[in-house]
Amino acid sequence: MRGLLYRIVIFLLLSFPVFLGAQTLPEGSLLVPPSLFVGDRGRLIIPLKNSGSPGSPQNLVVDVADRLPQAKDVQLYRVELDERSSPPRMIIDFAAYVPGLVDFPKISIGSRSLGGLQIRISSILESSNPSQPLSPPEGPMMAPGTGALMYGSGTVLLLILLGVLFLFLRGKPWINAYKERRRKNLALRSLRRILDTLLAELERGTMVSGELLTILNAELRSFLTFRFGFNFLSLTPREFNRLPEGILPGETVDFLRSLFKDCDDLRFSGQTVGPEKLKTLLVSVYSFVNSFIAENRGNKNGL
Repeated sequence: MRGLLYRIVIFLLLSFPVFLGAQTLPEGSLLVPPSLFVGDRGRLIIPLKNSGSPGSPQNLVVDVADRLPQAKDVQLYRVELDERSSPPRMIIDFAAYVPGLVDFPKISIGSRSLGGLQIRISSILESSNPSQPLSPPEGPMMAPGTGALMYGSGTVLLLILLGVLFLFLRGKPWINAYKERRRKNLALRSLRRILDTLLAELERGTMVSGELLTILNAELRSFLTFRFGFNFLSLTPREFNRLPEGILPGETVDFLRSLFKDCDDLRFSGQTVGPEKLKTLLVSVYSFVNSFIAENRGNKNGL
């Protein structure tokens, strides 16, 4: 009798781990995949008995986290009740995050409820499962030379940003000076085109002397005002002698005073001015502009 009792105790002790590791699922349940590891998504399909209620079969789905049961070690993603299949079934999508036996929370959907569900979750670190080897090491995610390309691109981008910053801080005066010289060059080209047009009109005889002198006087004064930043538009020939120092060189003042005096004399004399005299006047203005450009080339204020 004592020997029989001893054998029964030994059998229970040896069988305890098997009972401990067994899953608690209704008969006919299907786990997909059959072996789950920590973090894997799985699906549990549980057959149900016919409800026997006279109502029409239900097909319900709950996939909103706030409406799904919560548990510590398992997360439910979707629960479906399909009473139209034969037999009716409940489908549970889940993931477990601890190894060993995992308890499911009580699940209620429609008129059905299930509780006490347990499944076993494996771990790739378990030495008792040598048939599940570790995955082979992943290959490099980048092609050879990608690192050098990335570092090189970053260096080039940094140099470009530093260059832009340098131009913004130190190169702004140069850019402004270049813009100013360009504006003055455009004004000079405009004046030269006007002089060319006046010479051509004079040679064709299509412009009277008074009109030609008026255009020449206005355009030259506008050019001087733009170039030197001083109002020459209403300046009389005598007032050229009272210009502030540094605006124009002395010989330039003498030339312009004489030129505008001749223009006024010819415009208001009431007499017709011959083409030769007008041509001489235009050529002198043209020569003045060209000599002025040559003398001021290389100066920061030059054209």
